[in-house]
Amino acid sequence: MKKPSGSLFVMLSVLCVLLLSGMLSCGDPSQIDCSYYTQPVCGLDGVTYQNDCAAEKAGEFTYMDGTCPPIVCSGPVCGSDGTSYLTSCFAVLSGITVYMTGECPFSPCSAGPVCGDDSVTYANDCLASLAGVATWTPGACP
Repeated sequence: MKKPSGSLFVMLSVLCVLLLSGMLSCGDPSQIDCSYYTQPVCGLDGVTYQNDCAAEKAGEFTYMDGTCPPIVCSGPVCGSDGTSYLTSCFAVLSGITVYMTGECPFSPCSAGPVCGDDSVTYANDCLASLAGVATWTPGACP
């Protein structure tokens, strides 16, 4: 997940320092024009913003590059790759289409599918565990 640079607020801080030196006046952050470039970002709130400046201006400081998928974001989720994502939208933006509600267990996940004691094939042991499966064997179910 991309960590925001806080560029809008760093810029404002520099402007405010200049204000203290008497060289500039510090304006209202809501008056900053963020429309000068387009590079969409998807906020943790599931909203697509025109760019990082617009997201930060709206108070959204956690976002990823790209537009938000047309789904309702829920989270946190555990992706089939064994990674915890803040929301299902972030999982989808990372190329993960199979995920379960909740954070992934802390132990490393197996690399391949497992057959749960419920005769369902899971992408890995982490997802089997999240589904409440008590035991599993390596490989897909017959």
